[in-house]
Amino acid sequence: MLPYGLQLVGLSAWLGEDPNPGEAARKLLRRWLWLTGFASWFGQGNPSRYAAVLAELRDQARKVTQQGSAVPERLEHLPWNTPTEPFPERYDLRSARVRTLLCLLARHGVVEPNGEHKNVAAIADDFARNGPEAMRTLWVGSPSLRSSPANRMFNVFGEEPGQARTLLRKIQDHGQDFLESHLLPCPLGDALNNPDKMESVLASRLQSMIELEREFMTELEIQAPASAQTGKSLIDQDDEPPLTSFDSE
Repeated sequence: MLPYGLQLVGLSAWLGEDPNPGEAARKLLRRWLWLTGFASWFGQGNPSRYAAVLAELRDQARKVTQQGSAVPERLEHLPWNTPTEPFPERYDLRSARVRTLLCLLARHGVVEPNGEHKNVAAIADDFARNGPEAMRTLWVGSPSLRSSPANRMFNVFGEEPGQARTLLRKIQDHGQDFLESHLLPCPLGDALNNPDKMESVLASRLQSMIELEREFMTELEIQAPASAQTGKSLIDQDDEPPLTSFDSE
């Protein structure tokens, strides 16, 4: 589910020098990780820029641990006002922007139909085994949002085949915690049997996802997309281009 492999390299560049970061460093790394995902930053095809920010993370960590310097509040090679990409209009796991959204949804929490919280490791395992099919389509009949991430939910139905709308009909009691974790309205029963209402459920769910993202970006002091409308996402077919060494020693 990691949006970019180079994000792991960046975290390692800091943690290799500062394995027990304090809160200021954790804040910096959190902002760095999520911003590079929301901005599709490693998908722009600029290896020298990537190497520069990785080297900056390592060098700043060294200053903190070896020289007693304060954790920087900003990074020269990744401004905090870097524009973020709009909410993705299509569910496509080749897009790091989509994978970033899924990481945020997993962080929001996933409740099973029996009321238990699904372990985040189990969610990641679903993606490792099933790829795009780790998310169930809610309703295949949606005329306008069929391909939207709003028409996908984490698979909490095991191996049972079918679209989520059909499987949800078999669940007698849709607990509020379950529905809220999947950003579904409560009550849901009528919409499951009424196509017109189901379309409005997806539209409402789309707005809830957009709001969840924007609230999280505000929490991290990341600049939200200029528009609340959906947009096309960059397809990251190769998120790990060859890099020149960022170690000048």
